[in-house]
Amino acid sequence: MQPVFDGEAFTKQLRETVIWCNYQIAQNPQTALERLRSIVPSADKSPTLFFLDDDKRANLVRAVIAERSMLVKKLRLAAQNNFEQSFRSGRLLIQFIYSCAFDNAAAIGSSGFFDGENYSPQSTWIYFYDSRNDDAHILSWVPGEYIDKVEKAISMISDYSLHWVEPTITRIPYIDQLKLLLRE
Repeated sequence: MQPVFDGEAFTKQLRETVIWCNYQIAQNPQTALERLRSIVPSADKSPTLFFLDDDKRANLVRAVIAERSMLVKKLRLAAQNNFEQSFRSGRLLIQFIYSCAFDNAAAIGSSGFFDGENYSPQSTWIYFYDSRNDDAHILSWVPGEYIDKVEKAISMISDYSLHWVEPTITRIPYIDQLKLLLRE
């Protein structure tokens, strides 16, 4: 059974991701990447997403999303943000978990945006698609400040695990729903 894409939840998570990332960058652009890296400290001690079983992987991503949501509300950040302008300055990135080589290439190519296992910072995670097959992936939002670094990393990796979200990606079963949401 394929997971069901929840457009309303996705929209909320996308908004909170953009708001949180912009808040972290505004605090101090020089150290923003460190703060974006870990929103759930216990996750730093967990095995890589690749080696977690399906349920633990989904729970980790849900914990990141829940923690970020709580922080956005607690700090009352939503009212202070121009979401539309901020969102349009960044890009959506898809990371296929089972395609990842975990070889540090993306980290090197991006000057540290990705970690040593080629994952984007936790704070950028929007959605986890747990298909329990090769299409399992994390959808992230890359702030405009990091697009060039991510572009370089994508060109350097050999495993094809990282892609900008484009309407032509057929490995995203919910791409039509996503296109509709992003037009709104």
